[in-house]
Amino acid sequence: MAASSIPISFTESKAAFVKRALEVGLAQTEVDHLVAAHVDTLSKLAFSLVPPGKVPEDSAVTGLLPRASNQGAVAGLKRLIFEAHTLIVSELKQRVEKPDDSAPISLNGAERETRLEAQKLRLGGLSFQGEEEVAHDAYNLVYTMIQKDDLVWLSPEKFGTRRSEISAKKQGRELIIDGSGIAVKEKQTTTVCSLATELDIVMALRRLQEPPPPGYSKVSLQQLIRADRAVFLRASELTTTLKRSAGGQLPLDSIRSTILLDPSVAYHLLPLPLSSSSSAESAKEGKRPGSDAGATLRGPKIQKFAKKPGGPGAVKKTNFSVPKELVGKLHQTPKGHRLCWSFNLPCGCADAKPGGKCARGLHLCAEPGCLKPHSLQQHS
Repeated sequence: MAASSIPISFTESKAAFVKRALEVGLAQTEVDHLVAAHVDTLSKLAFSLVPPGKVPEDSAVTGLLPRASNQGAVAGLKRLIFEAHTLIVSELKQRVEKPDDSAPISLNGAERETRLEAQKLRLGGLSFQGEEEVAHDAYNLVYTMIQKDDLVWLSPEKFGTRRSEISAKKQGRELIIDGSGIAVKEKQTTTVCSLATELDIVMALRRLQEPPPPGYSKVSLQQLIRADRAVFLRASELTTTLKRSAGGQLPLDSIRSTILLDPSVAYHLLPLPLSSSSSAESAKEGKRPGSDAGATLRGPKIQKFAKKPGGPGAVKKTNFSVPKELVGKLHQTPKGHRLCWSFNLPCGCADAKPGGKCARGLHLCAEPGCLKPHSLQQHS
């Protein structure tokens, strides 16, 4: 089943043909005989003997069955041919009338069950029960996208569970007016699931996350949703059709292994840095008028010991890149206002008067316990 193509309609489904053939009274050996003759869909059966609108001869019908078939099998095959003719004409009429494109197309039950069995064999790690049993509406959404041959993003919340779909309240009917007249139809319903927690997302996407590097946060739910949407957008740019190629390959299968490596997708899955506040204060580098040609305001990175507020003589250890002349001196007032380092160095600062304030801080003495309007160089 993995190599079979998505059926265009009920009349193109091999599973639907086999199921209906058994229902009208054909034996399994007779059905296998038809399939071996490549008459394996209702559309092929409709044109295997006569076109729609004509009744096939008994001899022609008998020729499609094994020699040992009885009259009951002939009658059952005649009925199946009549149904095939009727369905072909009905589908053609629906295509001409162009029904509402927004309405999802339902995948027939036989085809859905056949493909579900193939999924169970291919995806051995899933139980397909409870929270892992997908609602039938989800299959219809994907099937509709295949029929229209138009790749669109389907958000994870649309893939609800079968148990939620069964327990959901049945919708009423509505009056539909289209090109063919007036009809009363059941309202279209869509089963959705919650995405409130990480577990909900895992059950919807069946996706694993690796732990982030140190200093980075894990990928958030919002990032997963954005990346999922980006996959659909990028895939729609790389493909022109969703139909299987003549070689039996699906277009999306060829890009599935590399789509997550695309920068437009991987960008959304990058771990973000954790927010942090720096307690260290960096000094600005520059030269002052009157200083030596090679003198700068930045000295070696050394440890500074200053009095700790609230305890006499107590010190706290901090790391600052400060000039060596200011090691052990004050860098700010008790209220937290910065002191100008240049004003307290031999180079001086001409941007403000003593006691004033420049862009680098207050022009006060950096000697502990002083803070008067003069430079550290003038402290006595």
